Amino acid sequence: MMCQRINECGHAFLISLHHMISRINWRFMSVNEKSEKVLEQYDIGIRRMVRGRGGIIVMTDKGCKLFIQCDKADKYYERENRITELLSRTGYTCIDTYMRNKNGLLISEDEDGRKYIMKNWFDAKESNVRDENDMCMAVSAMAYMHMALRKISPDELYVYSDSYKADSNVKLSDKEESQDTLYTEKNAELRACQKAKKAGDSGIKNRDITNITGGTDITGSSDRKKEKSYELKNRGEGLKKGETELRKTYAKHTRELKKAYNYLRQKKGRQPFEQMAFKNIEVFYEEACRACEHLMSDTFDKRLMMAAQNMELSHGSYTYHNVLINGKATYVVNFDRYRNECQINDLYQFIRKVMEKYNWDSRMFYRLVDEYDRICPLTDEEMELLLVLLSYPEKFWKIINQYINSNKSWIPEKNVEKLRKVIEQNGRKRELIDKICCVW
Repeated sequence: MMCQRINECGHAFLISLHHMISRINWRFMSVNEKSEKVLEQYDIGIRRMVRGRGGIIVMTDKGCKLFIQCDKADKYYERENRITELLSRTGYTCIDTYMRNKNGLLISEDEDGRKYIMKNWFDAKESNVRDENDMCMAVSAMAYMHMALRKISPDELYVYSDSYKADSNVKLSDKEESQDTLYTEKNAELRACQKAKKAGDSGIKNRDITNITGGTDITGSSDRKKEKSYELKNRGEGLKKGETELRKTYAKHTRELKKAYNYLRQKKGRQPFEQMAFKNIEVFYEEACRACEHLMSDTFDKRLMMAAQNMELSHGSYTYHNVLINGKATYVVNFDRYRNECQINDLYQFIRKVMEKYNWDSRMFYRLVDEYDRICPLTDEEMELLLVLLSYPEKFWKIINQYINSNKSWIPEKNVEKLRKVIEQNGRKRELIDKICCVW
């Protein structure tokens, strides 16, 4: 009887597996067939198709294209299309612009109502973070892109932005909504946690940032446990574009670190990851407070306000994944996260991620900064801002924040290794920043 039931279960499982495989095969066949039908809406001759990152790469008689199924609102793609069109008009053409169909439409639909877009793509490879020359080419492309973005008239972008927001049928993402709220918010206050002590000049003088990178204990006596709120009114009040988004981001990160610290302090029976995090979070929290304090200082008001008033644009997601290279040609793709923000944030995010791969080697840092500075010269103020952002323990925050928002009953071993690596590299990062301040 038992054997019969086992056989029946096994047979049922095989039938179920067969049906599942059939559905999968049908799904891929169906997608391919319907995709080819949608492709007929474009004035191109198809030579071959291969699956690529996020879509289908189509080799045509009019060059390489990327065919993608839409998963966002139509206006989301219209917004990205607008910025790439404006960039192209400046003469900067090494970007992934959208291709319209035979009817002049940006978005095409299949018979089931599914939507697709076509991008002008490139027969090129993703830049290799382990190749120093690739990274130098990537940062050069960033500098040229930034110069081109500065040529875009604020009026051109305002006109489009107003029409984009006016469409009541458009459902903005949470991120877009928060950014839009930032632009109209008045009398906003930014809060960052700082150790209780007598307030002094928080600006960087003579490039001495030892107070930024140096960590101190936030535990001990009852007086030392007390924390003081650091408050700063929004100096971008009244501007159409908020110059304090960068500040708000890192103030929020600092509050999240404080929350994580309080949670770990009360946690009993800590796992290895939690033990390591709690042992080191005090130093990283203090570093975050110091960096945030400097970022909130009057030192950078002028630069951040200038970025807001001039509608300075940044890519918003400039990583080596979004840089394609073919020989000496370099292409920048995926402008879907572009924003009105100081362009130094692009440079910071790129350098930080590259330097993590190079264990904060000073030689690599100078290569990247010199390459950018050669094309798009950095002011002393911008260099100071870059150093302050680098001093913020963003990688540590990211790992800890993921832990806080995850299922804490099981922590992957890879997360332990990530945390250990960040802790090991932190000393080298602080040494590098101090060294830069002395020689720049």
